[in-house]
Amino acid sequence: MKRFWLKGLLVVFLFVVANAVLLWGIPKDGNAYECEYNHKVELIAFTPQPRIILIGGSTVAFGTDSRRIMDSLHCHVVNFGLNKGVGIRYLLDDCLQYVRKGDVIVLQIEYDNFFNGGNGNVRDLTQLMIATDWRNATRLNAHQWSNVLQGVPAAVIGNINRLLKYPIRKSWDKPSNGNAFFKDGFNEYGDEVNHLAFKGVGARATGRREERDVDTDFLQWFQTIVLQYEAAGAKVLMVPPVDVETCFREGYSSKLEPALKSIGRWYVVPPASMVLNDSCSYDGGGHVTKEGVRQNTGHLIEILRQAI
Repeated sequence: MKRFWLKGLLVVFLFVVANAVLLWGIPKDGNAYECEYNHKVELIAFTPQPRIILIGGSTVAFGTDSRRIMDSLHCHVVNFGLNKGVGIRYLLDDCLQYVRKGDVIVLQIEYDNFFNGGNGNVRDLTQLMIATDWRNATRLNAHQWSNVLQGVPAAVIGNINRLLKYPIRKSWDKPSNGNAFFKDGFNEYGDEVNHLAFKGVGARATGRREERDVDTDFLQWFQTIVLQYEAAGAKVLMVPPVDVETCFREGYSSKLEPALKSIGRWYVVPPASMVLNDSCSYDGGGHVTKEGVRQNTGHLIEILRQAI
């Protein structure tokens, strides 16, 4: 029996070592979408004031023309939007250390963060950890660590796939071929721009509606960190995320308004005012086309002009 357990432990040990080698021993994909986060950190660390910092998921990354905002308001702009799948907890927690007195923080957070706890998902948070060389890994909470550990097997399989294709590509990086969801799709302000060259497909209904209750633990955490931003001297504006009609009907919940107002927070404009026609959907969801970017950026400029 003892020999059986020793053999079992040896198999487990070898399995863990093999996965560790495949996870850390193969160079990361430098063109992975999540690698753009390293660029965004540089932007928020070194962009001079006065500045506007846009924080959110991929609807911010895909939906903003930062140069137009900068030219209109004569203020530097940092697009700190990436992917709601990494969770808004991570983004807000990391961004806080770079906030300076006088910064204008625009929170365009996708609604589902308020219902799922903002901890991200298995794939995207794991990929962010890999892309950033495990930046701030010690600050992850238990739920976030659970997501990361569950995402490791898929990450290992992805590395094996890149290893097998290396002799053909002669590179560890996946080529984007001009498509979105790659690092080389971002411009110098942090806007994703590759998708602007493609015609949108229009919104697609999923048949699902947001019926969950607001996550009260997340709500209290959100209030605490926003107060920390304000204590650092920043002006925080809550702006509804850009959306299209079908996605808004499915993803927005009337439960959100009383929950946010219970902590003294609400949007500076009604959520419906940031909703665009379904034809502005680039990929069937909330990512918007070139026309959607034009409209959303125009809305943001008017909101910011009145607020600052």
